[in-house]
Amino acid sequence: VRPLAGARFAEGLAVGDVVRLRPGLRHRLAGTVLELADRTITLPPVTAAALPVLLGGDPVTVGELPGLDADDQLTVVRRLLREAVLVPVGGSDGGSDGGSDGRPDDGDARPDARTAGPDENHPRP
Repeated sequence: VRPLAGARFAEGLAVGDVVRLRPGLRHRLAGTVLELADRTITLPPVTAAALPVLLGGDPVTVGELPGLDADDQLTVVRRLLREAVLVPVGGSDGGSDGGSDGRPDDGDARPDARTAGPDENHPRP
């Protein structure tokens, strides 16, 4: 349901809306090429200054993205919402300020106990 909520949010996106990187998403950014586990997204060169801000993990107000005018800010954020790279922060659209367990998400992409190898703190179930 979350990708659908992100797509619905993208339709009514405004420069005052706040988004963040989807928690736990593993990615690599090389210029304006965003590599995900299952696909590569190539964005226009004009987005080069905004992408590290969007992918940094902290909440970002759309209208504060550097190097883009308002139309370009909305376009790049809509694209990344539809690609499920970004999620809305707060509100009734299914976004959240925290992780799936309701606790604040520190933005760290560390594996959890379900994906990590066994150790004394996180044994496999």
